[in-house]
Amino acid sequence: MSWKRHVTYLVISIAGGFVFGFIGAMLCTPLLWRLELVLGIELAGHSGPSDWVIWVFMGVFSVVIEILLVVSYRRRQRATAKSTNSSAL
Repeated sequence: MSWKRHVTYLVISIAGGFVFGFIGAMLCTPLLWRLELVLGIELAGHSGPSDWVIWVFMGVFSVVIEILLVVSYRRRQRATAKSTNSSAL
């Protein structure tokens, strides 16, 4: 994989991680309120999840998006190589 493609995928995954991580953390706020009682730590305040929870969600989503992009690229490369090899026969 070229470095330009890798940097592009990295930028896409970070931007997507911020967006989807924030949305995911906000949607999980009711669950976080219930988990506070069980775990005994502050996961969400009155206005939404704690800052560290949002950062964890953003980090996880960024990694997942990066993995999905790299795997899809490799699958496309294999499919292209297979079709090229089968057409040469």
